[in-house]
Amino acid sequence: MSKQEQLQHQLDELTRALPGIKGSFLCTLDGMPVCQSVTDPNIDSARVAAMAATALGVGRRITDTLSTGALRGIKLLAGEGRVFIYMIGGKACLALVVPADMAIGLIELEVSDVVSRLTDIL
Repeated sequence: MSKQEQLQHQLDELTRALPGIKGSFLCTLDGMPVCQSVTDPNIDSARVAAMAATALGVGRRITDTLSTGALRGIKLLAGEGRVFIYMIGGKACLALVVPADMAIGLIELEVSDVVSRLTDIL
């Protein structure tokens, strides 16, 4: 299985493990989409990738300024949805778009293993 296929497999498995997820996106740190698993056709993967990279850039600036250590991720909680962005090593990021009522504990449980596997693949 190629590296691209391995990455895609991880996102597809994550989408199956989180019923109701709108999409999972693996992106470069400069905002380019690598692969995605999308269940909501209204979500533009290129925009998600660009916004996730931008958010991580701001997050890194904040953690550097406040000396809080290396950024691991960002959680955005809104009235009708949530966005979770996780660092994948120093090479990429994983962004999840989920409905507002999805359990954060379930997300964190499923994502921790996926982040580790994606880091190994990359």
